[in-house]
Amino acid sequence: MNQTPIGRVQQSRALIIGLAGFMGAGKSTVGTRLARQLGWRFVDLDERIEQAAGISIPEFFERHGEFAFRQLEADQLRSTLGRAVEFQESTVLALGGGTYAQPGAPEFLRNSGVLVIWLDTPIEVLLSR
Repeated sequence: MNQTPIGRVQQSRALIIGLAGFMGAGKSTVGTRLARQLGWRFVDLDERIEQAAGISIPEFFERHGEFAFRQLEADQLRSTLGRAVEFQESTVLALGGGTYAQPGAPEFLRNSGVLVIWLDTPIEVLLSR
């Protein structure tokens, strides 16, 4: 019988932690530090969106509107999760400020096995950032 020794965890699939919170809550900063401490990959969903679009998020909103942005955001989220699973890359994912609030997003993340942590930041701090 093959048993895993105590203290060692055998990882059979990628683990994904999603960080949610309002814009300015610190998702990217906390995510970068957490990924470094865990030795995991860090992905900032906003950066993925901007790379895919070739323009900044505010520009994309202005040119194409929120509906097109949310479609692109959902595509990039699925792509990021797919890569983590395909390559078995444990990942810390900084979600966009509005990603988690989109209809179906919490269920999609839960069904994908993503542990989502809400970064609760005081309004005064959010406004100052």
